[in-house]
Amino acid sequence: MSSLAEQTNIKGDVITLEDRFLSAKEVADYCGMGRATIYRAMDRNQFPLQHQITEGRVGWLKSDIEEYKRVGFRGFGLLYSEKIKQQRINNQSVLAQANAA
Repeated sequence: MSSLAEQTNIKGDVITLEDRFLSAKEVADYCGMGRATIYRAMDRNQFPLQHQITEGRVGWLKSDIEEYKRVGFRGFGLLYSEKIKQQRINNQSVLAQANAA
């Protein structure tokens, strides 16, 4: 798992201890979407990816969700799909390193 200092939000800003993470329920409520819809949108790179908070807990950055709400469903995919693809690659690399250790 990468350290917090190495992770960035969707706009490329470094995540700090001041950033707030939201649970799946909070994200669903805030966006007015069901969890299944959120995960489908994530699979299509049209919704922010979650971040690993601890070994057994994930969450979404509030700033990422606010950006999603600001630009909308289609706009988010257009603006950030390549960045999300890169985040997926980075996450897989981190998992592979953790499993090898």
